[in-house]
Amino acid sequence: MMLLPLMATLLAVNPPDAGGPPQPFCPTVKDAEFFFWWQLGPSQAKEGPPPGGTAALFLSGKDFWLRDCPRNEIVWYSILRAAELTSHERKAPSDLIEAARTAVPSSVWIETVRARALGTVEAAEAAVRLDPKHVPAQVALAAEAR
Repeated sequence: MMLLPLMATLLAVNPPDAGGPPQPFCPTVKDAEFFFWWQLGPSQAKEGPPPGGTAALFLSGKDFWLRDCPRNEIVWYSILRAAELTSHERKAPSDLIEAARTAVPSSVWIETVRARALGTVEAAEAAVRLDPKHVPAQVALAAEAR
Protein backbone atom coordinates (compact mmCIF):
# COMPACT_ATOMS: atom_id res chain seq x y z
CA MET A 1 0.00 0.00 0.00
CA MET A 2 2.95 2.32 0.64
CA LEU A 3 4.08 1.85 -2.97
CA LEU A 4 1.06 3.58 -4.51
CA PRO A 5 1.61 7.03 -2.86
CA LEU A 6 5.34 6.77 -3.65
CA MET A 7 4.61 6.10 -7.35
CA ALA A 8 2.16 9.00 -7.48
CA THR A 9 4.77 11.33 -5.98
CA LEU A 10 7.47 10.18 -8.40
CA LEU A 11 5.18 10.61 -11.41
CA ALA A 12 4.18 14.09 -10.28
CA VAL A 13 7.82 15.12 -9.96
CA ASN A 14 9.00 13.38 -13.14
CA PRO A 15 6.02 12.80 -15.49
CA PRO A 16 6.39 10.40 -18.41
CA ASP A 17 6.98 11.93 -21.83
CA ALA A 18 3.61 10.64 -23.10
CA GLY A 19 5.36 8.72 -25.84
CA GLY A 20 6.50 11.86 -27.66
CA PRO A 21 9.74 11.96 -29.59
CA PRO A 22 12.88 12.94 -27.72
CA GLN A 23 13.88 16.56 -27.98
CA PRO A 24 16.52 17.09 -30.68
CA PHE A 25 19.96 18.44 -29.88
CA CYS A 26 20.13 21.86 -31.47
CA PRO A 27 23.49 23.49 -30.79
CA THR A 28 23.81 26.89 -29.18
CA VAL A 29 26.47 29.53 -29.77
CA LYS A 30 28.19 28.18 -26.66
CA ASP A 31 28.45 24.77 -28.37
CA ALA A 32 29.45 26.16 -31.77
CA GLU A 33 33.19 25.48 -31.76
CA PHE A 34 32.78 21.87 -30.66
CA PHE A 35 29.83 21.36 -33.01
CA PHE A 36 31.82 22.64 -36.01
CA TRP A 37 34.76 20.37 -35.18
CA TRP A 38 32.49 17.39 -34.52
CA GLN A 39 30.36 17.78 -37.67
CA LEU A 40 32.82 19.27 -40.15
CA GLY A 41 36.02 17.61 -39.01
CA PRO A 42 39.37 18.88 -37.83
CA SER A 43 40.22 20.53 -41.15
CA GLN A 44 43.16 22.41 -39.64
CA ALA A 45 44.87 19.29 -38.26
CA LYS A 46 47.92 18.39 -40.33
CA GLU A 47 47.68 14.70 -39.50
CA GLY A 48 43.88 14.52 -39.85
CA PRO A 49 41.81 13.57 -42.86
CA PRO A 50 41.62 16.06 -45.72
CA PRO A 51 38.91 18.72 -45.36
CA GLY A 52 35.62 17.62 -46.80
CA GLY A 53 35.23 13.95 -45.83
CA THR A 54 33.50 14.58 -42.53
CA ALA A 55 31.73 17.60 -44.01
CA ALA A 56 30.27 15.46 -46.82
CA LEU A 57 28.88 13.02 -44.28
CA PHE A 58 27.29 15.88 -42.31
CA LEU A 59 25.90 17.42 -45.51
CA SER A 60 24.25 14.12 -46.46
CA GLY A 61 22.20 14.35 -43.24
CA LYS A 62 21.28 18.01 -43.54
CA ASP A 63 17.57 17.26 -43.97
CA PHE A 64 17.45 15.65 -40.54
CA TRP A 65 19.19 18.63 -38.92
CA LEU A 66 16.89 21.09 -40.66
CA ARG A 67 13.80 19.11 -39.65
CA ASP A 68 14.85 19.21 -35.98
CA CYS A 69 16.52 22.65 -35.90
CA PRO A 70 14.98 24.67 -38.77
CA ARG A 71 15.98 28.11 -37.48
CA ASN A 72 19.25 27.28 -35.76
CA GLU A 73 22.09 29.54 -36.85
CA ILE A 74 24.83 27.03 -35.96
CA VAL A 75 23.16 24.24 -37.95
CA TRP A 76 22.61 26.45 -40.98
CA TYR A 77 26.17 27.75 -40.89
CA SER A 78 27.51 24.21 -40.57
CA ILE A 79 25.48 23.14 -43.60
CA LEU A 80 26.77 26.08 -45.63
CA ARG A 81 30.34 25.49 -44.48
CA ALA A 82 30.05 21.78 -45.35
CA ALA A 83 28.80 22.79 -48.79
CA GLU A 84 31.83 25.07 -49.19
CA LEU A 85 34.25 22.36 -48.09
CA THR A 86 32.80 19.78 -50.47
CA SER A 87 32.34 22.02 -53.52
CA HIS A 88 34.94 22.12 -56.29
CA GLU A 89 34.55 25.92 -56.40
CA ARG A 90 34.70 26.12 -52.57
CA LYS A 91 31.37 28.01 -52.62
CA ALA A 92 28.03 27.14 -51.09
CA PRO A 93 25.15 27.03 -53.60
CA SER A 94 23.21 30.28 -53.82
CA ASP A 95 19.83 28.62 -53.24
CA LEU A 96 21.11 27.10 -50.00
CA ILE A 97 22.52 30.45 -48.89
CA GLU A 98 19.21 32.17 -49.56
CA ALA A 99 17.32 29.48 -47.63
CA ALA A 100 19.69 30.03 -44.70
CA ARG A 101 19.24 33.81 -44.88
CA THR A 102 15.46 33.34 -44.81
CA ALA A 103 15.60 30.94 -41.85
CA VAL A 104 18.12 32.97 -39.84
CA PRO A 105 18.04 36.64 -40.87
CA SER A 106 20.85 38.95 -39.79
CA SER A 107 23.39 36.20 -39.13
CA VAL A 108 26.97 37.32 -39.53
CA TRP A 109 28.01 33.70 -40.06
CA ILE A 110 25.59 33.22 -42.96
CA GLU A 111 26.33 36.64 -44.46
CA THR A 112 30.04 35.81 -44.39
CA VAL A 113 29.42 32.61 -46.37
CA ARG A 114 27.35 34.68 -48.80
CA ALA A 115 30.19 37.20 -49.12
CA ARG A 116 32.65 34.42 -49.96
CA ALA A 117 30.25 32.94 -52.51
CA LEU A 118 29.44 36.24 -54.22
CA GLY A 119 32.97 37.58 -54.00
CA THR A 120 31.87 41.22 -53.82
CA VAL A 121 32.92 44.06 -51.56
CA GLU A 122 29.26 44.94 -50.97
CA ALA A 123 28.40 41.47 -49.65
CA ALA A 124 31.49 41.46 -47.42
CA GLU A 125 30.65 44.93 -46.09
CA ALA A 126 27.12 43.73 -45.26
CA ALA A 127 28.60 40.89 -43.18
CA VAL A 128 31.01 43.23 -41.37
CA ARG A 129 28.16 45.67 -40.59
CA LEU A 130 26.37 42.87 -38.72
CA ASP A 131 29.40 42.29 -36.47
CA PRO A 132 32.51 44.41 -37.02
CA LYS A 133 34.55 42.12 -34.72
CA HIS A 134 33.73 38.89 -36.60
CA VAL A 135 37.14 37.90 -38.01
CA PRO A 136 35.89 35.72 -40.92
CA ALA A 137 33.76 38.67 -42.13
CA GLN A 138 36.79 40.95 -41.89
CA VAL A 139 38.85 38.43 -43.88
CA ALA A 140 36.15 38.22 -46.56
CA LEU A 141 36.14 42.01 -46.83
CA ALA A 142 39.92 42.21 -46.99
CA ALA A 143 40.01 39.53 -49.70
CA GLU A 144 37.53 41.43 -51.86
CA ALA A 145 38.92 44.89 -51.17
CA ARG A 146 42.36 44.10 -52.53
